[in-house]
Amino acid sequence: MRRWLILGLFAISSPVRAAGELAYTPPPMPEPPSVDAMLFRLFVWTGVLLVLCLGLFWFSRRLQRSAKPGMKSGGMEYIASVPLNRKCALHVIEANGQKIVVATDLGGIREMLPLTDSFATVLQHAEEN
Repeated sequence: MRRWLILGLFAISSPVRAAGELAYTPPPMPEPPSVDAMLFRLFVWTGVLLVLCLGLFWFSRRLQRSAKPGMKSGGMEYIASVPLNRKCALHVIEANGQKIVVATDLGGIREMLPLTDSFATVLQHAEEN
């Protein structure tokens, strides 16, 4: 019932046209884009992307250099790192003259212990023997 009502309203609202009035005339063709403008945009955007990639590369290298041994950051100095396996590592940091051992794994920092002088002498004796 509803479908017949909709079809009836559509038939009443649309005027009946003669067969000659239904001829289709396509719109005129637009002008093709300029080859010079297209090449200019291609080279400009290629250059912009190249500069962006080089900038990101430079920035990532700068971040990597800041975490190398012997680099000082304020009152702290990164001394060494010993990977225990693919997931865990020990790092030695010196902060205000005090050496600190930091244990890390995939979850982040697990342990921070001050490295006492007595431990350093024990380590030297172990290396000598």
